[in-house]
Amino acid sequence: MSFNDKDFINLLDFYRNQENFHEKSKIPYDNLDNISKSDNDNHFIERDDVYMFNFDNLCYNANLSNSGKPKRNLPASMDALYFNEELRKLCFLEFKNLPLKSIDYKNELKMIIDSLKSDYDIDMKIIEKLNDVYVRFEDEIICKLKNKTNESLFFCLPLIYETYCKKSELDFNQCKNDFILWLLNYKKTFIFVFAENDNISPLNKHISFDVKLKDKLKHFDNISNINTIITTKNAFEKDILYKTSDVS
Repeated sequence: MSFNDKDFINLLDFYRNQENFHEKSKIPYDNLDNISKSDNDNHFIERDDVYMFNFDNLCYNANLSNSGKPKRNLPASMDALYFNEELRKLCFLEFKNLPLKSIDYKNELKMIIDSLKSDYDIDMKIIEKLNDVYVRFEDEIICKLKNKTNESLFFCLPLIYETYCKKSELDFNQCKNDFILWLLNYKKTFIFVFAENDNISPLNKHISFDVKLKDKLKHFDNISNINTIITTKNAFEKDILYKTSDVS
């Protein structure tokens, strides 16, 4: 039987009930105030009336052994997941307490290489090697966020579904193809929420994560039926949050 929206709801309902997991499992369904909490306990999105799935915790619970310890290292996952069958919305959210506009380190490296070429007597073989580094260089944050998109879809969700099948006495090998097909065909939205662009120094050239991240995800978006939204905290709270959820 083909996997459908109702099956996905059953999957999420199963994870919502912590009695289905070890006592050391983490809270899977929580408010945005807690889900968006950073490592230093600052609450990035201060909304305790809006509830979504803590996607990191879903992955953690799916990875627990019978003793309550993680079986393996987890893939990178988005912070939150929201699904609404009626509105046909499957949204993944990531909260980054970083300004949307950041120093373009790749451009900084290019300026250093150009300066070495013009102002110093540098062996051209060294310049060629630096240019090789430049071509392959990418901002660490961009790489990590790109990986979160890929791994959330193709590693985290299958892991979550496999655990659900095992605990529900379903044959994952017989079900997984239908699940992956449903996941690929379903329209998905990835929302990356950054801080505001405060205190940007005019001395450095900056580039928006909006530009850099969308450039890295554009081909993936077309293949996997994904819409990417890159926004700031204020815009998310004022507008996008209400388009994402059914909060009134």
